[in-house]
Amino acid sequence: AADGKPITLLLKNIYGWPFALSYMASKIFVSFGMFNLIMAVYLENTLHEARMEGAGNLQQQRRESIRIAKQTKRLLKKFCALQRPESGVGFEATLRRASLLEIHKSGMHISKDEF
Repeated sequence: AADGKPITLLLKNIYGWPFALSYMASKIFVSFGMFNLIMAVYLENTLHEARMEGAGNLQQQRRESIRIAKQTKRLLKKFCALQRPESGVGFEATLRRASLLEIHKSGMHISKDEF
């Protein structure tokens, strides 16, 4: 309006209380709808990031299991070397000589399930 009065007040004066009540109801409806839309976008982004982080954790767990398997393989190699001590050879030299090839020749096989 030219004199600065709110247009909703002018329309209420022309059309009465039904307009004012329907205007307030539609304003509340739109406000709640916008709030719901904003919250839905926020939640969707949060859940997407959580899923992506979960995939990263899965890869990290796989890397950790491979690291542990390698350490176990080295330990097994040392045990095999200790089971067949050679006369006159020190403990350290025996450990250094144990190789994966010797473990393979001994017929020992450890599957993923046994590990």
